[in-house]
Amino acid sequence: MFRKMRILLPFGAMMALSAGCYQETRRGETISLDDEETPASQPTSEPTEGVTSAPAEVPAGPLAATPTSQAKDVGKKIRVIIETNFGHMEAELWPDQAPETVANFVKLARSGFYENLPSHRMLPGFIVQFGKPESPAQARELKPIRGEFSDTLKHETGTLSMARRQNDPDSATSQFFICLRPKLDVHRRALASLDGQSAIFGKVVRGLGVLDELEAVPTTQQARGTGRTERSKPMRRILLRAVRIVE
Repeated sequence: MFRKMRILLPFGAMMALSAGCYQETRRGETISLDDEETPASQPTSEPTEGVTSAPAEVPAGPLAATPTSQAKDVGKKIRVIIETNFGHMEAELWPDQAPETVANFVKLARSGFYENLPSHRMLPGFIVQFGKPESPAQARELKPIRGEFSDTLKHETGTLSMARRQNDPDSATSQFFICLRPKLDVHRRALASLDGQSAIFGKVVRGLGVLDELEAVPTTQQARGTGRTERSKPMRRILLRAVRIVE
């Protein structure tokens, strides 16, 4: 009996290490907001560790209409250039799948909200997250949008999706994440657990090598809610320089 325990315990420890910070996501949790990112109208309960979830609005830019009227070109893909300090990526947005989410993202991009914002969270093989407001005051200006979840779209390499609060499907604001290339089964399970839970609104179609470059940035531990940490804080600056709409 004791001999069996000596064999099983190291195996259990090894499994725990291999799961790492993905254990929360494998239970189906969503990418969540940090406290300072919470819009004033949102509850102040502790966020969970899922992918950053929650977007919002900033001062109206060229698209000053309501989300519904902003997305009237439903079915027409919108091209954007995502500029980072590691290079540029081209993505397409899908207003036919997530009209309100795309309208909100385009509005924020055109207003300059995404200019020179650092990534605050990166998990190799899983996601890199952008769009965290730089101050509580800026976060309070954002307005949550309706969660547009798909039963058919999948979180895979290059997918663009919104972060939100775990217990509030309509809490996304400005934060979004890009799915990285999964390398292990635990990564694939983590990405699959987001399907139908986070709003997919587009995908990177060119420049996937940029994701590989920024994924190589080493990370260190950072707090994720009360008493929890994860190894996701980039030790080298990953900067979102701008999101440009291709007219």
